[in-house]
Amino acid sequence: MNVGEAIVAQLRQWGIKDVFGLSGSSILPLLEALRRQDHIHYWTVRHEESAAFMASAYAKLTGKLGVCLAHAGPGAAHLINGLYDAHKDRYPVLAITGQVARDKMGTSYKQSSDESLMFVGCTGFSRSIAAPQEALEILAAAMRYAIAMNDVAHVSVPSDLLAQPISNTSLYPPEPYLTTPPRVDPTTIDEAVKVLNAAKNPVILMGRGAIKDAQTVQAVAEQLQAPVITSLPAKGCLPETHPLVIGPIGEAGTDAALAAVQSCDVMLVLGSTWWPSQFIPKETRVVQVDLRPTTIGVSHPATVGIVGSIQEVLPKLTEKLASRRPREIPFHPQPFQTGSRDPFPAHPASILARIRQHLPKGAIITVDTGLVTLWYGRAFPARNETTLLSGRWRSMGFALPAALAAKIARPDAPVIALTGDGGFAMSGMEFATAVRYDLAVTVVVFNNGLLGEEAIKQTNANMPIYGMDLTNPDFSAFAMATGGLGFHPQTERELDDALEKALHSKQPSLVDVPTLLAAPPTLTESPQELGESVMAHP
Repeated sequence: MNVGEAIVAQLRQWGIKDVFGLSGSSILPLLEALRRQDHIHYWTVRHEESAAFMASAYAKLTGKLGVCLAHAGPGAAHLINGLYDAHKDRYPVLAITGQVARDKMGTSYKQSSDESLMFVGCTGFSRSIAAPQEALEILAAAMRYAIAMNDVAHVSVPSDLLAQPISNTSLYPPEPYLTTPPRVDPTTIDEAVKVLNAAKNPVILMGRGAIKDAQTVQAVAEQLQAPVITSLPAKGCLPETHPLVIGPIGEAGTDAALAAVQSCDVMLVLGSTWWPSQFIPKETRVVQVDLRPTTIGVSHPATVGIVGSIQEVLPKLTEKLASRRPREIPFHPQPFQTGSRDPFPAHPASILARIRQHLPKGAIITVDTGLVTLWYGRAFPARNETTLLSGRWRSMGFALPAALAAKIARPDAPVIALTGDGGFAMSGMEFATAVRYDLAVTVVVFNNGLLGEEAIKQTNANMPIYGMDLTNPDFSAFAMATGGLGFHPQTERELDDALEKALHSKQPSLVDVPTLLAAPPTLTESPQELGESVMAHP
């Protein structure tokens, strides 16, 4: 067994089934080892950034370790943007990169770089293998760190090592205890119950850490008669048709969510570190539940912090919480009104309303960064969908690679990517990757010919729009040129027809929609002004 084969064997031992990457001469023996086995699928992308985004999205969707692979030097550098996404949102990802031969490291040799220094900002673990006998130990340490810390780990392998024989081929076994949740302190539960029972207007903030326990969160909300607001990654895990589920908070939030948090006295925060301080009163008391002690109180001081899994904590709370009588909740999200008939270019909210009509059940929605994010949070009525987006890093170009990773991880689920024209242009060649692997994702491009959010912010700052114009090709023609389906609707009826065909197709499909440049209220009013208007007219 050589080093490349040992690495593949160790990945398989830890249950890795998918690796995303782009080839290069420094990793050829590793690629050969991947080719000669059938337990791990190697997915070739068009750009290393997409491989890292796919590993991040894969981890976000499954909770399992995402793995990406790249060539030395520029290949490794291209991973960084996607790795920052996983690092900022705290998801387990392993990046393996090639490196120049050991006798060329630190010299002016082509593509030589200090990769540990290169990755210092987007990883918590970065090591280089210096000898064959180190390979398995370092790789296992990297995976151990990534899984236990929900973070990015990086391993660099010099090209001259991969084909060398390895004497110690004892694989490190997987370690299930790495994800064992901490024990919950009963005294802390009692303190939390006391605060929640005394609340007059409690509100629940639900984050991505509570997604798997959505039904239990709903039961607690009904017991407390507390409105539920969500972070964007948690949007869709509870149906927004439920009278207590009132949508996200923040720039992409609903008026109902804003009104609820501005009148609440206690907030129960479940699996979320998102805290838009400009919208929430400073005197709000907080009961926060999270698996990681380092996230308790990180965004706002916690009155009571409970370290433990949502799955264990919520039943303990419900045993002792007082049940409240059903009451009229004065906060109800209203459908965004764009007029009885929208001309083309279509309003973003109108496009989302039509997607809602045609979207199959149980869909996974990947959302790019920009105006499409803000309109999705505010105007899309979610009904038990899964949302994937670039949370804290907020990188454009995320949606399409994330959609491919979602379809790979959940091949039976409908997958739709919502992206602006600027975001799609950054990673659009991955549509050809979808065609190559027959990944039946649907891409909807909100095409306004601009970097829309920034253009609106320029206008708000009394600046002329400058540097925001985009010269776009016909994206639908591009989709067809790659072998997929492409649609370019020009009327409402054509949009409905395109969405129906695309969302039920067994081929990769793209709908290029001429879109109105429209600012959501949070980009046209200050938080204080918006809050006053909402509170005056709840």
